[in-house]
Amino acid sequence: MTSQHLPSAASRDVISASHRRLVPARIVREADVALLATFDVDIANELTFRSGLDIGVIDTGVVRGPGGVHPLLQGHGAGFEHNIDTDDRTDPAGSYGHGTFVAGVILREAPSARIHMKAALDAATGKWEDGMVARAIRELGNAGVTLINLSFSGNATETEAPTEIVEALEGLGPDVVVVAAAGNNPSSNPVFPAAATLKGDHPRVVAVGAVDTHESVDNPPVADFSAWGNWVHAFANGRRVFGPHKDSGWILWSGTSFACATVTGRIAAAMAQNSISATKAAALVIDGDGPTVTDVDGYQYPYIPSQASPLTINGALIPN
Repeated sequence: MTSQHLPSAASRDVISASHRRLVPARIVREADVALLATFDVDIANELTFRSGLDIGVIDTGVVRGPGGVHPLLQGHGAGFEHNIDTDDRTDPAGSYGHGTFVAGVILREAPSARIHMKAALDAATGKWEDGMVARAIRELGNAGVTLINLSFSGNATETEAPTEIVEALEGLGPDVVVVAAAGNNPSSNPVFPAAATLKGDHPRVVAVGAVDTHESVDNPPVADFSAWGNWVHAFANGRRVFGPHKDSGWILWSGTSFACATVTGRIAAAMAQNSISATKAAALVIDGDGPTVTDVDGYQYPYIPSQASPLTINGALIPN
């Protein structure tokens, strides 16, 4: 059972919505990424999405190359053609390719899913805007999507949740599950929108932090970049996660973005395997008597390990 404790007492600033930056919750790519990115794609992607297994992803969009999107994503997308991530946009967060990677992490866990991508990054300014995210949330809700991934976070010094995003989330209703990154701020300070408190009949929001399975597979510690606290609901691996690179190839990337995507994928897989709703699948994945992780203060949280099948690339088996 998850224990409760108070956030740290670090000073926090009130930041208005007009100055808010919701950035992809990833950290700088690791040194071995360049080598992995040179690998040719050599995967069999014969599975198609299962009817009704629709996953909303609000992110940077997807990268399209001469052959289209990454082969792992082909046949698994809705809205890809209108939500393109480009390398010429202003990109202060170094997030080019982020949406493709997040979608790929989800699909590795749930290969029969269909991704409804919503690009919410302003290509002209590189700024995340509350209104764009809120509109994307409402569009996904109107389309009947009941599982939504938010692999981004706001400033860790904010004291208030973004009103527009909160109102859009509250409009989704209780049959929807929203999985949100806890952010790459190594403290217990609540980070929004993952830590937002909703009113009325609202979706279940699952705030996900990251552990480091490269430190220990059986008892992984909270990653040194990850947030924690009584507002976080679960943890998954966020260190050196393996996924698709732009329109071809593969990279390792770290951040709570990818722990978040892993949990979304696990919920999606439970939906498909058991023919159950997103809310029931989330309860099955998160609320059961599974493994736990302990934070720096000694409190325990559910730990959601990856169940993705290893990939074979150029004849080499790439583990999770």
